[in-house]
Amino acid sequence: MPLGGVAEGITVGKDGRQVYVAGSAGLKTIDTASNTVVRTVGIRNNASSIALTPDGKTAVVITSGNSSVVGIDLVAGQANWTVPVGKRPDSLVVTPDGQQALVASNEGGVTVIDLATRKAGSLPVGDSAEDITLSPNGDFGFVATLSDVVRFDREPV
Repeated sequence: MPLGGVAEGITVGKDGRQVYVAGSAGLKTIDTASNTVVRTVGIRNNASSIALTPDGKTAVVITSGNSSVVGIDLVAGQANWTVPVGKRPDSLVVTPDGQQALVASNEGGVTVIDLATRKAGSLPVGDSAEDITLSPNGDFGFVATLSDVVRFDREPV
C-alpha cells in the first residue's frame, strides 16, 4: 500500500484494528480490516520510531530531523506536545505503566520523559545509544551502544 513517503517505524494498535506507521509523510493510521490509510497526522522533520502508551490513546514518535519526541493524541488525531531529546535519536520505548518514554540517541545517551509532566531527564549510559528495551514489568532495561550493552534500573516516577 503506498504511503506517500518513506516509512521508518511501525506498530500495531492495542486492539489490532489499526497499524500506525511513522515516516516522512507523518503518522499514518491504517485500518487493518480494509488495509487502507484512514488518517494522517502531519509531523515535521521526519518521523521515525514509534511507541504507544499502554492505553493505546497516545503515540510517542521520534522526529529525527529536529531531535525531539512528539506526543500524538490518537483519538483526536493531533500532535499535542513536543520534548527535545539527544541528537540523532534512534529508538524509544514506553514503560508498561505508561509513565515514561525512554529515548536512545546516538549523541546524548538516553532521555527519560515523564509523560504526565513532559519533563525530561537523562539516564547515565554514555553516548552512542543505538537501541533500548525494557523488561516486561519495566523495572530494568538494556541499551545497546556502539561498543557494548548497558543494563539499567528504571527509576519510578
